[in-house]
Amino acid sequence: MGFQDILAAIDIITGPDPALSILAVSIVVAPALLCLCKQALARFYKADIFVVALAFVALFASVRLSLLWLTGVASVFLAVCLLALPANYFWCAQRLDDIVGKADPSLPDCDYVAAFRLMNSVDRDRLSRRQLACLDKDRIFCNIYLGNNGVAKRMLEDENLEPAFRHFALHIIADSACDRAGSQAELESALAEISDKTDPFIKVQLWHNRAVGYIVNGQFKVADDEFKKTYREAKRLGVRNKSFLLLLFENATLNKTKIGLPDGGIEEGWGLIEECEKALAPIGPNDFGQLFNLRLLFMRQIGASIEDRNKLYLAEVESTLSNASLSEQQRVVAMASLGRIAWADGLDPAPVLNFFEGCDRFLCVSDPDARYYAHMNLRAMLSGLAVDDRSLNTLAESVMRYFKDGDAEHDLDVMEDGLPPEAILRRSQVLRERAALALMVGENVERAVSYTDEAIGLLEGSLQVMAALECRWQLARLTLYDKPEVAKMQLSIAEERLATLNKQPSLGYPYLEMSLCYALLGMRAECRGAYERAAGFETPMSHYAPGIRINITAAAFCARFYMLTEMLGNPEEVCPLLKTREGRAWLSRYPKVSSLSKTLLCGKFLGYGDVVPAMTRLFLDEAGKLYAETWLVVQEIGLAFDLDSRKPGEEYGLVVEIQRHPLVADDDALARVAVQHGYTVLGARLDLCNEDLLGVDDAAAVFDVLDALGILAEGRVPTLEDIMKSYLESCVDVPAGGWGTFAER
Repeated sequence: MGFQDILAAIDIITGPDPALSILAVSIVVAPALLCLCKQALARFYKADIFVVALAFVALFASVRLSLLWLTGVASVFLAVCLLALPANYFWCAQRLDDIVGKADPSLPDCDYVAAFRLMNSVDRDRLSRRQLACLDKDRIFCNIYLGNNGVAKRMLEDENLEPAFRHFALHIIADSACDRAGSQAELESALAEISDKTDPFIKVQLWHNRAVGYIVNGQFKVADDEFKKTYREAKRLGVRNKSFLLLLFENATLNKTKIGLPDGGIEEGWGLIEECEKALAPIGPNDFGQLFNLRLLFMRQIGASIEDRNKLYLAEVESTLSNASLSEQQRVVAMASLGRIAWADGLDPAPVLNFFEGCDRFLCVSDPDARYYAHMNLRAMLSGLAVDDRSLNTLAESVMRYFKDGDAEHDLDVMEDGLPPEAILRRSQVLRERAALALMVGENVERAVSYTDEAIGLLEGSLQVMAALECRWQLARLTLYDKPEVAKMQLSIAEERLATLNKQPSLGYPYLEMSLCYALLGMRAECRGAYERAAGFETPMSHYAPGIRINITAAAFCARFYMLTEMLGNPEEVCPLLKTREGRAWLSRYPKVSSLSKTLLCGKFLGYGDVVPAMTRLFLDEAGKLYAETWLVVQEIGLAFDLDSRKPGEEYGLVVEIQRHPLVADDDALARVAVQHGYTVLGARLDLCNEDLLGVDDAAAVFDVLDALGILAEGRVPTLEDIMKSYLESCVDVPAGGWGTFAER
């Protein structure tokens, strides 16, 4: 039907009078516009349709009244407005795609801060209902990824959100807030609400998280079946998010080692890694590094030899150097990361060192984040090398200049200046880096405490309780000596909140760190209690960086030392187990026995053999007689164990950092006190002690008491085997071989 036919039909109804026909069309259009005002459309669409209606009425009137100029104007208006509707829709769709591109962690240019800014720049009045719903979902998840959980939780109060999505987001927020029960309840609610309207990506994440829950509960076979189902459904639903697939395959692969397969899950684990590589196709530059990390993680889990891990590592180095798709900045950052991996795993650092020698690779690194963390990784690698090579010293000096000359602080300033207030996790990370930098360049404890305290406030104010807990035990470590009451309070809060998380696999490490803090505070029962709680979590030592491994080993030594002091403080339990007169006489005089005999007893109880490392401080009395105080030192973990020292009003037995032992920390103060008692202070020296230095009676007594203590300690953690295993995995050099003078300290 043509336009003239429409006019003829209107004439039949209204008659030939143009005014009546124009009035009739207006009467038809007016209710339609009133109905439009009540629809939940964006303002842009309402305004545009309103203008279209007016332009149509004007066009109709111009034709009826034969006003050619009005016909031309109305036609142009009508055409422009009709074109504006799809143009606006597709323009907004492109903006939303840009946001998704920035918020996808599987893409190389993922940047949640940039995604957040794009979201704020979108005019909500120009979005369709479906586009607005997508934007709100993206905004909620972006806030969660930025750490702004409080805002995200308030946004989730909108009842119009799809139920499964809403409960899934609340599940993530509860997990970050250490609300284990709440997290599980929200997960179950989300699973129950899954429907055809649920986003497929949300569905597979829910099934994956249910499988992880089975792992937490020790149901490894059930988890394995759930991971298989999740991957089948991900393929069926067309879910291709690479970050999710990598996480799914990582958890499924590591779980294979726990389901009781004859070969420990090795064959099926490698099969899953091959399947993961197929699932990620086409492989991008970022995917190679992720697959390498997955392979290395699995090799650590199955206890692969250092030679095998070194082969994998060297192949990754070669791939990084030859990959033409990487920019020079990406290559520098990747090589620095590989240097840190070499430090963490005791692998061959030579290719990384060769890459950075001879020229300033950082001239091409313009991004402050990349430059800062690349220098941090190089610093970690270089800290594990004992070398005399002049070029390596030059590299080390260049790296340290970056931190000491203010370049690192400038990069942190730039990183922080570019962050919106909503970027809680990134801002707190910058604060923690500032704290580390303050200690690195100036030993400024007050500034470090201030930065860490501010980070805790940011995190807890945004319901990031788990991240705040890590800051709390770091703050406790910073305040151990200057503000012990603050340290005790931080540890108490952290332990109280950790208790709500039950048996999550990641909790062993925090308890070990807290055990070490308690030990250095002299809190014996708390030290051993935290270690015993950590013993229920089995995480291979190879998953931790060297610094953390040493702290874990230190915690084991401390817990066993305080087990020793407890048993020596209860002679009525030890005495019935003694077999010799010398042993009973020694125990009856304890603690007033020779410091050398106590040092040997302590060293052997902590796992040393014939020779025990010790430090001795010599004194000279007024008659010219030498007097010696001896205590155990374990240089690999930086701690001294002294059965002669104590805090006022407490039992004998103290753990201190080696340089903080009362007899070496302040020579001038020690000399003043010694003079008051008629002694002259002589030097302190490291010794290797053995039973030959003891008298016959003391030697017999030490071994008798040691046997009795071994019987009492049977079955209590840490066992002697725990101590030695931890020591061998963290403090003994096991280099991959083949790089000459380069070796881990």
